[in-house]
Amino acid sequence: MRIKEAIFILVSLAVAYDCSSQVKDGRASFQLQDFLNNRTVVLNGEWLFAWKKLLSPAECDSTAALSAIQVPGNWFSLNPDEAFHRRAYGYGTYVVRLHLPANQEGFALKIPNIQTAYRLYVDGELKVQRGQPGTSEDSSIPNARTAILYLPADQAAVRTLVIQTSNYHFSSSSGIWSPIELGSFQTIIDAKTRNYLVSSVLVGSLIIMGLYHIALFLCGEKTFQRSTFP
Repeated sequence: MRIKEAIFILVSLAVAYDCSSQVKDGRASFQLQDFLNNRTVVLNGEWLFAWKKLLSPAECDSTAALSAIQVPGNWFSLNPDEAFHRRAYGYGTYVVRLHLPANQEGFALKIPNIQTAYRLYVDGELKVQRGQPGTSEDSSIPNARTAILYLPADQAAVRTLVIQTSNYHFSSSSGIWSPIELGSFQTIIDAKTRNYLVSSVLVGSLIIMGLYHIALFLCGEKTFQRSTFP
């Protein structure tokens, strides 16, 4: 029975959001039906990107300095002349424009641990910062914590996201390498709570198994000592 429940949970998580490309040429449009039944969508696809530039939101109004990049993904291919372990190093600016429907509850973004520092602007306003993105290792401060950003209820509107990010501290991935999720605020919060509960159960199970095997080892050692030294 437990195996069936585990399979059901995994399948439910797998279909909780649509993993297909939602973003084309730096834009994505959504309807209210995209978020029915507590669904979220992922902002996968073709974002706009400026390599080795930390552009302000005002500078992103013109797309002349921007080119396409796949999200989630990394920028290894943009560093072909660097040593393999340094191809993840660098900095850049991501841009996407979201056409959102009117929604009384508002929306929220679930932002992963973007490697390894970033600033996120919404319509020109700084909303989230993790660490200190910079143009060199000396000017960068890493901080890969996740975040949830609430987007207030509004009439149908276009939200422009600008993410300045840099990485000089993690050699195996870079940039936005995990999906960013969009959904109703309550759906995002509920998903976060479920993730905490699942993580807590897994950690608790590992601790219990560890204590069990330690107890077995200690009991076996005592039995061995008694049988060897009567």
